[in-house]
Amino acid sequence: MNMPKTDQYLLEHIQSVVSNSHLLKERFKSVVLSSKFDKGKDLSKQEIKLEEKCKSLIRRQEQTYENIILMETDLVQGRREKKITQGILKRLRTELDSLKDEVTKTELEIQNLSSERVWLDWVSKYGEDLKYQMTDKEHRSSWIKGR
Repeated sequence: MNMPKTDQYLLEHIQSVVSNSHLLKERFKSVVLSSKFDKGKDLSKQEIKLEEKCKSLIRRQEQTYENIILMETDLVQGRREKKITQGILKRLRTELDSLKDEVTKTELEIQNLSSERVWLDWVSKYGEDLKYQMTDKEHRSSWIKGR
């Protein structure tokens, strides 16, 4: 008996059975989709946290705008010393710039999370997994031996 030809025949037959097996496809699908579902839940939690952070930063930004307006009004009305008020305004503007940068950074993080939510083509993944198993000598020999 010609062992290489026999092995090749068995591998081709096994590959055909495995690639057409609904049971194996369903098992693979449930494993892949369950990990995607778990990752999706984590992404949703992260997105909610980032949205809350963004809202908080925007509220702080609005409060800083309001403080700048109040300080400038007090300065114009002569209710505050010019030197002290200018120092406070400088710090408020620095804080405002910092908040703007942080809001932009947080919004980018939210966009990046959204882009991670890609549709999963589990059928293609199954084909890739099968192709890998067919090229891996260890997997092929275990299939031939019926393990």
